[in-house]
Amino acid sequence: MPPTSLAHLRLRHRRRNGRKPGRGASGDDPTRGMSSERKASPAPTPASAEKRTASRLYQIESGHALTGLYLKSTDNRPDDHCWWCDPENGGGTHQTRDHLFKHCCKWKDLQVAMWARVKQVMKGKQKWRVGDLLADERCSPAF
Repeated sequence: MPPTSLAHLRLRHRRRNGRKPGRGASGDDPTRGMSSERKASPAPTPASAEKRTASRLYQIESGHALTGLYLKSTDNRPDDHCWWCDPENGGGTHQTRDHLFKHCCKWKDLQVAMWARVKQVMKGKQKWRVGDLLADERCSPAF
């Protein structure tokens, strides 16, 4: 017998025992829970980037980047303050995605360049939420 997957073996077992293949609550509707909608394709910029960079971009988009806020929520840090901002430069601020992209003193030079590119792409708009920009495919090259 050739090697087969566990899913195929389960399906074969269900058919032998006279049960319909499927995972519905009662076992009689194999299409339950399936969607006919097409899933969105990944953003082209992270998908074409090298794996390490793409991983960081997807972490930032999903809210699982290694920021102070996330590390505190996973009990890996005692507080969520920014470790780059010292008390003279507004230290004590919470290290969130918005803080890193808009206010952090460590990344000021990169922020200026990034926001200049975003302004070129998003003509006419003056204020942006970082989450909206990360979701907008036109802005992903700037990040």
